Amino acid sequence: MLRDAWLARAADPRRRGGGVTHDHHEPHSPWLLLLPVLAIFLVAPPALGVDSVQRSAAGNSVSGAADPADGQFAPLPAGPAPELRLSDFVARAVWDGSGGSGGLAGRDVTLTGFVVHRAGSAELARMVITCCAADARPMTVRLTGAPDVPSGTWLRVRARMLPGSATVADGYTPSVRVLDAEPVPEPAEAYEY
Repeated sequence: MLRDAWLARAADPRRRGGGVTHDHHEPHSPWLLLLPVLAIFLVAPPALGVDSVQRSAAGNSVSGAADPADGQFAPLPAGPAPELRLSDFVARAVWDGSGGSGGLAGRDVTLTGFVVHRAGSAELARMVITCCAADARPMTVRLTGAPDVPSGTWLRVRARMLPGSATVADGYTPSVRVLDAEPVPEPAEAYEY
């Protein structure tokens, strides 16, 4: 087999006297097949953000909001304004909006997300991933009394839920009254899992 390859090369009209000339051109296409693989490993796409929220339907998917199996949530962490993931806050607001076991009624909480302006209101949003980035969906909270910041600005807000605001009529999007807000850098992990 090696001999056949050698004989084929020797019979090539581009070769003179069994030696290789410098004007031969062999296809380089096999190397091009590596480019997409290298691109996947070397170039990370930016996190999904404002555009993904604006293109999605208004409202939260309650299938993504965890429904407590026994009908009760664990009490909120102690402290004046415990930090909650946005998806946990929405789940408590949807499934326990009255403030029962979830303890949201009359409680301040701290939420972190990016601001999105749509339909005349400001929302705090976070992309939630169940399996992979392909199934990412936005989780949003409507902000009342939020500072006027551009879309895409990351904020940490201390807020209080407006009772009865996470209903089917408003797309299961709870509204909060912003008590305090500060811009923060985008977290290292922009998604919630």
